[in-house]
Amino acid sequence: MDKSTVELYRNRWQAVAAIETQEQRKATSTQRWQQLNAIVRMAAALELPQENDEIQDAVAMQRWNRLRNLYLAELKKHDGNSN
Repeated sequence: MDKSTVELYRNRWQAVAAIETQEQRKATSTQRWQQLNAIVRMAAALELPQENDEIQDAVAMQRWNRLRNLYLAELKKHDGNSN
């Protein structure tokens, strides 16, 4: 590989990263929730080892419940608008 080939390769990946950043900024809470669920399901399917930290687990559970409640409220709001 010469210098110009490496530079073109790097520039293409920088363009991809810029597009991904834009897409993430535009993602709705529903889309982000679905992405998070996909990651959690994949981690469970891969049986990734988990470290036990009760304090961190409690904080994570509180955040998870807050996100779930926000998602359900958003879902309920959209369902109410369709009736």
